Amino acid sequence: MSSKFKKHLISYILFFVFLIIFYLYNKNRRLKILDSPIYTIGTIIELSKSAKSGDYYMYKYTYKNVSYKRGIGESSSNNLYVGKKYYIILNKNKPKNAMLLPFVILPDSTKSPNNGWEEIPKELNLNQIKRFLENY
Repeated sequence: MSSKFKKHLISYILFFVFLIIFYLYNKNRRLKILDSPIYTIGTIIELSKSAKSGDYYMYKYTYKNVSYKRGIGESSSNNLYVGKKYYIILNKNKPKNAMLLPFVILPDSTKSPNNGWEEIPKELNLNQIKRFLENY
């Protein structure tokens, strides 16, 4: 084997190891939401186009009077619409660690308490949430 080939092979191996570590880290971060879950409401504010990372919806939510913005991939659900409200699950100890739950579109009049809900809303199913977080 030539040294040039070895360098390329090592580069590819390191790249794939990095991708695997990155994937596992993000999956673990998403599942940590379930350690101390709080539910609130968020609104999709825009569809952002990105050739590099794919299109995604930006959503905003408020928890304890602090507003946050996050993104969710356009392909993660066919039930995402700009201007619509959805439940958000977040880790109450790390409120930036959150995920929009695309299962239920809420009426525009729906409000959430400042501290969110500790109990899972009746329209949601914990197993469905776990599967969504694992597969996102």
